[in-house]
Amino acid sequence: MLHDRGTHICECAPIISEWRKKNDLWALIKLDFESDSMVYIYRTSTIEQGSVLKITIFGSGYVGLVTGACFANVGNQVICVDIDQAKVDALNAGHVPIYEPGLESYLSSSLADGSIKFTTDAAMAVQHAAMIFIGVGTPANDDGSADLQYVLNVASTIGEYMD
Repeated sequence: MLHDRGTHICECAPIISEWRKKNDLWALIKLDFESDSMVYIYRTSTIEQGSVLKITIFGSGYVGLVTGACFANVGNQVICVDIDQAKVDALNAGHVPIYEPGLESYLSSSLADGSIKFTTDAAMAVQHAAMIFIGVGTPANDDGSADLQYVLNVASTIGEYMD
């Protein structure tokens, strides 16, 4: 199942093909935000209506952090992955590096009840997930198109650790 809401995802086609070969229960959705993209990857067999979702988010910047805090705040189990250990440590300690109304409260309560945690361990985070979000930067290329190198790198990492 592949959904496209107005953005071109043909750049991801080779990776999608590899996912489908490895496990046909994975699906991918990509949505575009103005300057960042969010890619959703999920195991269709592990999601039941009304259940607590095990969610992994790659990227702990504005898009990933806010998304993770919101999902955790409504009772899901969220792991956010980032490559910056200092950032992961700061987030796990409750330090919020950006301003978004309500974010500090959401993060504080979610850290306290264990519904969110931050890590650099991609393998553990992929194994945790019924749903994976890729929320990494997509800076503009010189021609104005999105630079998808970070999205593709994360997608390759996810593919490496999928079961």
